[in-house]
Amino acid sequence: MTGSVRVPSPPRSIVGWIAAGALDANLAAVVWLLAEGGVPVVVAGAPGSGRSALLGAIRELAGTRSRPALPSRLPGIVEGRSLEEVQAHFAESPLGASEDELRGLGVVLVLEVAATGRRHVVAAHYVRPIERDGQGHVQRRPPALLAAWDAARDAFDDYAWGIVTELAARVGREPAEFDRERTQRATHLAGLVATLH
Repeated sequence: MTGSVRVPSPPRSIVGWIAAGALDANLAAVVWLLAEGGVPVVVAGAPGSGRSALLGAIRELAGTRSRPALPSRLPGIVEGRSLEEVQAHFAESPLGASEDELRGLGVVLVLEVAATGRRHVVAAHYVRPIERDGQGHVQRRPPALLAAWDAARDAFDDYAWGIVTELAARVGREPAEFDRERTQRATHLAGLVATLH
């Protein structure tokens, strides 16, 4: 964050966050579906980035205001500029999270404030839980990228489409249903944003 540019107060609703360009309607819809389905959400960023406000907006959207962000002792907001920093922070003392506990992070949103004062979720990660293959062997697959901010294009690159089957299974939906619901919710959110302008 810079001292010369005034950073506005963070939005309180997910529609406000989309309108401010911090994330787009498509990413918001994916996070909404996952959070609603019980997948934990962690927001990482520097102090003052608005991470608590973004997590609150997601919880309100998904109806998870009263639920903890994680099914363990790990907090839903953390200081960090990457997934690796988040994992390292949780693994260090006093939290001392194990590798298997870190697989419970779910969705990790990395929030940054640009030199212009604009906030962006620069990366949205899906941390895969421990899985078992058809023979019952434990699988620990690497995290997947749901979306990333492309500063040159001033837009988000969507990667969630590549793992729709996996995301749908995580929340107990059929892939076609998940994809249809994601499209409907993204359209709904974009419509609400349009009414603000």
